[in-house]
Amino acid sequence: ARVRGVLSALHGPASLPALLKAHGFNEALFYEAVGGLHAAGRLAGTLQAKTSFTPAVHRLAQAAAVGARYEQNGVVEYAALARMGVRDPRAHLAAEHPGGVQLDSCYMSPALVSTAEAGVEEALSGAGAADLRSAFDCDLTDADLVAFAAASASLSAAVGAKRYLPLTASLL
Repeated sequence: ARVRGVLSALHGPASLPALLKAHGFNEALFYEAVGGLHAAGRLAGTLQAKTSFTPAVHRLAQAAAVGARYEQNGVVEYAALARMGVRDPRAHLAAEHPGGVQLDSCYMSPALVSTAEAGVEEALSGAGAADLRSAFDCDLTDADLVAFAAASASLSAAVGAKRYLPLTASLL
């Protein structure tokens, strides 16, 4: 009961050896109880052998945070999801937020894509050049900009029709 109570009170990942030491549990009984509770479904979360336990509530909170960031900013970096323990960030974002654009380092919402395309189109409507990088509030790599230009139907068509010439990864 004490083991279940300690593990149920967790809100984030925890080291099992640290819990064992901090609460003075018998090692054999502790790991047996942890394994039994997890196998019986009475302990929701991810158990990694005898090293760590991450409660399900932690993963749910992280997923909600990613969803909120995507909705608010229109972009989520794959590295941020990898740090959260998401094994395949690209597939996860495509499944959770269909219709987005997969760039090299991040996933972008269709609304942000449309806004950026409109900004570039407006800037290029004169005889000048447009900095694609300035169309975004987030930091994009050169590979992201190249992937964005390739994924954008309007920019690809304009470059193909030689209305715009790509000068650098970010300059049209």
